[in-house]
Amino acid sequence: MRANPAITAFNAGELSPLMGGRPDLEPWRTGLSHCENLIPRVQGALQRAAGSVFVGAVKDSADRCWLAPFVFSQDDAFLLEFGPGYVRFFRNRGRLTTGGVSPEILEIESPYLADNLTRSDGSFGIRFEQSGDVVYLACAGHPPMTLSRRSNLDWVLAPFHPVGGPFRDRNRDEALTVSAAGDFSVGGTVSLTASGPVFLPGHVGGLLELDLLDGADVRAWQVRTTTDVGDERRADFRYYRCTQTGPVDTGDKPAICGEALPVHTRGRYWDGTGEEQKGDGAVGSIGVEWEYLHAGYGHLRITSVASPTEATGEVLSRLPGQLASQPTYRWAHGAWSAAAGWPDNVCFFRERLSWFRGQQVWQSTAADFANFEARANGEVLADCAVVLSIQSVQGNPVEWVMPTRSVLLVGTNGGEHSLRQQTSQQPYGPGNTQQNPETAWGGLGVEPILVGAGVVFV
Repeated sequence: MRANPAITAFNAGELSPLMGGRPDLEPWRTGLSHCENLIPRVQGALQRAAGSVFVGAVKDSADRCWLAPFVFSQDDAFLLEFGPGYVRFFRNRGRLTTGGVSPEILEIESPYLADNLTRSDGSFGIRFEQSGDVVYLACAGHPPMTLSRRSNLDWVLAPFHPVGGPFRDRNRDEALTVSAAGDFSVGGTVSLTASGPVFLPGHVGGLLELDLLDGADVRAWQVRTTTDVGDERRADFRYYRCTQTGPVDTGDKPAICGEALPVHTRGRYWDGTGEEQKGDGAVGSIGVEWEYLHAGYGHLRITSVASPTEATGEVLSRLPGQLASQPTYRWAHGAWSAAAGWPDNVCFFRERLSWFRGQQVWQSTAADFANFEARANGEVLADCAVVLSIQSVQGNPVEWVMPTRSVLLVGTNGGEHSLRQQTSQQPYGPGNTQQNPETAWGGLGVEPILVGAGVVFV
């Protein structure tokens, strides 16, 4: 006898054809072979999917364009239209216009062309991460950018300039040295000379780090030792210059270092009172003023390349003066440049702005998104920048990233990995990271979504 049982729920959603012969499974009884334009609800009912409203055509319907959200809050949101060479804006079911008697559609120029907007797998070619009124943009073949909202009608797309890094691995060839000449102070221009091929045209705009071979030319700071204006001393990793002594005439009574070890990393501070000790006529003032110079290394931005062995740079952090007479093999190119490549993915994790390219990961210092210093004045601290590579058997590049409450999930086309802190007793940072392979599904570059506590990816 034929039966027509009542079907009261459809909350299993659309099922795979492979389940067509499994009536023994509970989802079979509440599932659908085809579900189009309907949303299964948890309670069992099917709800018609929400529709859409036509607001306007894209700038050129012959071009493939992409829409990206800009959500400052639930009450303050925009939709961004990325097309070849431009960005347009939507808000409150309408286009943003310039206003006035003859309003025009608000549009800003963009460096992203049609080939940049769509990846080879068909997904959106720009990865973005938002923090307040600023969106960080990553796209293969382009330097990182920021899109900032100054007002609803004032948007600025500008290059993102990291500070203090990131850098590639330091050179290990002791025969391949670099020397500098010029103004070593911040903002100065220096000429760079290498003993072999070091520079490429694509390095223009990239960073360069120059590190002293050693500190043999500068004596260590020590309590109650003689010094004079112009002398340099080293305290741990920090280098200082004496800029002032006490009021006692040092013609026959030398100035003496005080008892407070210099620890400052900018400006000038005294290591003592600068006064003569009563009853001690053998020495002059005890305590001098020290100006912080550097931590044994400095950074610059390459502004031009004349040949593989000659280049010019702008000083970003003071260079050690010894580099003028002491060529060093301890140098490193910036990790981002036209020669090295640009990051193509970005996200936030553990209060750090994280950029990705290939299997490489660069994370900013904690809560300072533009700072990528791996050393803080020579010391590696817990809040310094993190540099690591995704460890896997296959060398598949990162396709997508998704931060969760406890881990950063990283997807490649050959598998998925997680990044977290190794121990909860210390903050996440250099020396406290752990990578784990999670699954070997692999996926496309389609942005994943967070559903509850899980991540759904393609």
